[in-house]
Amino acid sequence: MTFTEFETTIEKIVTTQEEILQVLDRIVAAYPTKDYITVQDIAKRQGCSAAYLYQHPWLLPFFGRRTTARGWTVQEYKSWYGESMDTRKMQWDMLDAAERRQILAERKKRRVAA
Repeated sequence: MTFTEFETTIEKIVTTQEEILQVLDRIVAAYPTKDYITVQDIAKRQGCSAAYLYQHPWLLPFFGRRTTARGWTVQEYKSWYGESMDTRKMQWDMLDAAERRQILAERKKRRVAA
């Protein structure tokens, strides 16, 4: 292979790569990402069931109180999981019984209404 042939081959590879990247950009633009996260999404990421998350409220952002109709924003999820599980568990344990009942009742109403 001569240098000119090599140079031509490299140019073809670079051109093909640029075309592929343009196609990928169009694909990504056509399928926007979700800006919210649901209990099912969290369960998949944590490798557990949604029922397990409901039984352990400190594993859900804001102990399961949703901030959007579908769940939580991705930023809320990331900041919640940015704290250690021990901290979240301690926050749950520090709530008095009335606050816990209120949170659980709110979650139950949402599940029944859905």
